[in-house]
Amino acid sequence: MIDFKHKGAFTGLIRSIESAGHWIINKDGEWITSDDNAVQAIIDAYPIASAIAEKIPLIKEMARQKILAFVPDWKQSNLNARQNELNMLRFDRQWTNSERDEVTAMNAVWNRAKAIRNASNVHELAIAASVDFAELSAYDITLGWPE
Repeated sequence: MIDFKHKGAFTGLIRSIESAGHWIINKDGEWITSDDNAVQAIIDAYPIASAIAEKIPLIKEMARQKILAFVPDWKQSNLNARQNELNMLRFDRQWTNSERDEVTAMNAVWNRAKAIRNASNVHELAIAASVDFAELSAYDITLGWPE
């Protein structure tokens, strides 16, 4: 009988099994393989570092999608360009009240994006600190994001 020890959730493990010329499927709650001993050896040898490396891009993509939901790429570019224009103006004159308000509004957008990036960093550090597959599998990357 195959024992995944919480490793079954990682596609990298399935790829490792397949790249070794084997297969594994779950049929009616039971794992069936091309060769139980060989597949179990691959499962047992699968390093947690590989599983961690698999989760990090998921966190980064989640952060990216959350940022793009309120400030798409084109708007980020426009904000950067306008911020540069306003910064250049400060060499010639003081900002007007409307320009100061504009900068405040732009900073609010960037602060929201930074909060999401910070949450992403927290998730990545938590994932990287996982000591076993059960802990890593149980970690919910959908929680703890700013609204």
